[in-house]
Amino acid sequence: MTARLLFAALLAQSALLAAAPSLTRLEPRGGQRGQAVKLTLVGRGLGDAAEIESRIPGAVTPLSPPKNPMQRGRELPFLVEIAPEAAVGIYPVRVKSPNGLSNILLFTVGAFPEVAEAESSRPGPVNDSAGQAQPVETPVIVNGTLYGPDRDYYRIEAAKRERLVIEVEARRVGSAVDPLIQVLDSSGRRLAWNDDAPGIGIDARVEVEFPETGSYFIAVRDSKFSEQEQDYYRLKIGRFSYAEGLYPLGWRRGGETAVEFIGGNLDAPVRTNIDLSSEQLAAEFAMLRVPGMPGALPMPFVLSGQSEALETGGAKTVLEPETWMNGRIAKPGEVDTYILDVKPEEHWYIELHATTLGTSRLYGVLTARLPGGEQMVSTQNLTAEEKLSNLDVSQDTGIDQFLSFRTSDAQNEIHIEVEDLLGRGGPGFGYRIIARRQSGDFTLTLRSHEVNVPTNGTALVIVNAERRGYDGPIRLFVPEIPDGLVAEGGNMPLYEIAGSTRQGSSALLTLTHNPGSELRDAALRIWGEAEIGGRLVRRRARGPGLEVNVQSDNEIRRLGSGFSSANVAPWLGADLPVRIVPEQPASIEVTSSRYMRIIPGLKYELNWEFLAKDGGIDPPRRMGANKTRNVRTFNRLRKADIGKPRGVLDVGSQLGWGPGKYEIVLAAEVNIDGGKETVYAPAVTVDVIRAYEIEPEVTSLQPGGEGYLAARLKREPGFSSSVEIKPENLPLDVTCDSMTAEPGIEEFRLPCTAGPDAYPGEYEIDLASSSVVISEQGRRIPITQPAVKAKLQVLRKGAKLAVR
Repeated sequence: MTARLLFAALLAQSALLAAAPSLTRLEPRGGQRGQAVKLTLVGRGLGDAAEIESRIPGAVTPLSPPKNPMQRGRELPFLVEIAPEAAVGIYPVRVKSPNGLSNILLFTVGAFPEVAEAESSRPGPVNDSAGQAQPVETPVIVNGTLYGPDRDYYRIEAAKRERLVIEVEARRVGSAVDPLIQVLDSSGRRLAWNDDAPGIGIDARVEVEFPETGSYFIAVRDSKFSEQEQDYYRLKIGRFSYAEGLYPLGWRRGGETAVEFIGGNLDAPVRTNIDLSSEQLAAEFAMLRVPGMPGALPMPFVLSGQSEALETGGAKTVLEPETWMNGRIAKPGEVDTYILDVKPEEHWYIELHATTLGTSRLYGVLTARLPGGEQMVSTQNLTAEEKLSNLDVSQDTGIDQFLSFRTSDAQNEIHIEVEDLLGRGGPGFGYRIIARRQSGDFTLTLRSHEVNVPTNGTALVIVNAERRGYDGPIRLFVPEIPDGLVAEGGNMPLYEIAGSTRQGSSALLTLTHNPGSELRDAALRIWGEAEIGGRLVRRRARGPGLEVNVQSDNEIRRLGSGFSSANVAPWLGADLPVRIVPEQPASIEVTSSRYMRIIPGLKYELNWEFLAKDGGIDPPRRMGANKTRNVRTFNRLRKADIGKPRGVLDVGSQLGWGPGKYEIVLAAEVNIDGGKETVYAPAVTVDVIRAYEIEPEVTSLQPGGEGYLAARLKREPGFSSSVEIKPENLPLDVTCDSMTAEPGIEEFRLPCTAGPDAYPGEYEIDLASSSVVISEQGRRIPITQPAVKAKLQVLRKGAKLAVR
């Protein structure tokens, strides 16, 4: 190796060791309880100071690092001695080092001996056909991999009438594989197969009674023959108890409840009491072990902080507000009906949980009916284009359903129906339903699994919203944030659609380390709040736990404005782990105000300066900006800034979008010690405002009389154009003149006349307006604003007019 190549290699190795740790795979993916296994963590930034963080029951001992210096920072070996009493289950593994926290990968503890697929240790023997099948002894768990069109065959020996459960663990243990299994006899005849099994999502499972003593083959493949980065699976063959569902699907944390394990190879439903008193207050799931012979992975059980109830089984059950009702469609064709006591002109939001919990087979349909049977709204028969002013529904049967509606002025009772989309039913078709007095709701998802905040620096957190009948603004906040951190930003504007563009489903939040703080680690809880129908609604942002990219997956998970095809594990917890890492040798400072009020169509300057603490770091040629779609930014180089580490960003807002607050987070990618790092500045809040506001007063007229519609015109600084004002939707036989409010006019009066046939009463009219903004190039850009509501009174003859 030449000196130049050696220097480059050492430089790359130094950058690797200084980087925040990240994990790409575990070798192996699991182990048998009561046994010791050498666990190798593979990734980047795994230097000598890196430590493992894991909940694996037992002892974890670091082993000597790889002797090959080129593997330093890429592999981290440990001896894991799994406790004999360890519960079968999935355990998170991550790495922490002075340079940060890594992502999470999952390690599975099983009940059977474990072997590796020989083909996975390339070069190794191929097992792509029955003739090349890898022999294994049962009971066993095989750790294997699939890539594209790969098919893996295994040969087992079974006795006549022997029953074995054959299951593939993939998505549940953090893989991107969608497994399909087949069981073949020695002649190649298929005895059983499965793609998606009840109770385990899209993982596969069959139970087979073998007809004769002899050899049998088990074939495993990806059902879509997709090519995945996380392409592993665990094939489990043996005798163990498993269930296909739970009832109820969840309960309130802090107490006790009876849970029924349903289906599978259980002789009958098994009822057991579950103690939830030890569950953490922040936990959203408990993992329940299936009674009987060990081997099955635990099943997720939802935890709530609200009242819970069970359906009574009668013809109609009262649905109490703010109470999770646990029910099930017990037989095919069944429709459960709930009575909801309402008042006239109330907003209601009904939400159903079933499919996404992974423990129910129900494809839920929600329907709201009047007591006489007339349908108000249903999730089964409205398309995405049908948006009614008082009705809103979810459109995707792949996610759980909701209804949002407003009662009429004469309604005091609504019937809520739950049924299966395909008319199915049975013990495994459970659900959870809740009614709230509000017009909609939302859920929040963290796009970060962990955050590494530089000392005296800033990190970015992105939060997405799934809107469920509510399109207004959402404000993020971090309660009980440690003194060593400052959270800024977090404004999510109202949800709008203009053509094919959408906005209002994500927010940017920055975390900045306070200089001098000794804080090193924290766990944050991020919340969002919104006023929905006069009620303050707060929802906690849920972390993904882990997020594994899934290529070409039709199991689409909707997250806010876009679509995410990812395997996530929210049961790992909702806290956002934060670590304070070494100071970056560069920073970005916003030298203008970090609060900007802007009028759509105009440009505003955002000034920045790049500060390099060490020599040899070049400033960025262009400044990047994380932002929402409404805000537009353009880099501009002023003559005075040429050759200097500073610049200006032109900030503007597109015409046609409504007002609201957004964030811009400046970011620059810099080369540091041969590696690339992103440097962030604290969030800049952009308040998009209207160019002017009209504030009308109440106008009173008498039939056959005249008067004036008076109003104030409040202009924003920088806006000086004339405004065209036109009254619309006037009552019969009432006229009001239009006018042009020239620059400088702050108050105006529109002459109005009420004819002799004007009918007395109070009316709401519209004041429509339009104007122009002048761009830097002198272009006149037309703008219109939503009509302003004004009150106009037509008095009875002889009544006194209001004096203003």
